[in-house]
Amino acid sequence: MLRISHLLNMMRTSLSSKKAIFQATGTKSNDKLRDLLSEILKVYNAGKLQTIIAKQFPLEELSEAHRFIEKGHKRGNVVIANT
Repeated sequence: MLRISHLLNMMRTSLSSKKAIFQATGTKSNDKLRDLLSEILKVYNAGKLQTIIAKQFPLEELSEAHRFIEKGHKRGNVVIANT
């Protein structure tokens, strides 16, 4: 079960190393997912969670997005926009 401690460890890891590993599955009940979302929202609302976007690609450039990620130099998330 993913707990706030896992999220905090992931955030701590991202500050101390190049990559953080985050795993989640779709096997959790709606009640558990609601609780997890509530915990994440508390962290976000406290200003302790930032979303960092490295680059945005249109859906038509999906292969370029993969090449960008595979280079291993990205800092942040890659967004694919279906516009």
